[in-house]
Amino acid sequence: MLQTLQIINKKLIGYAHLETRSIAFLLLLLFFSCKTRVNEKKDTLFESIAPEKSGVNFSNTLHDTEQWNIIEYLYYYNGGGVAVGDVNNDGLPDIY
Repeated sequence: MLQTLQIINKKLIGYAHLETRSIAFLLLLLFFSCKTRVNEKKDTLFESIAPEKSGVNFSNTLHDTEQWNIIEYLYYYNGGGVAVGDVNNDGLPDIY
């Protein structure tokens, strides 16, 4: 019986060692995978344009009340949405 307990104890200690290595490996993997590159330029479809350049000055300012809040109205902070396109074929972008 004592010999059986010693064998089980050795196996448990061995598994604990593997578990510690696994956790250390996962932490290192997580640390190095989250590294960001500061000077890397990202390819994007959109770019931010200053209101002075675009001529559009808009602010979606919201004031919470008992009726209008994130709990009562789930889409409260989504905003109105904006679409830009040349709808009337005058060569200028139309904002809707």
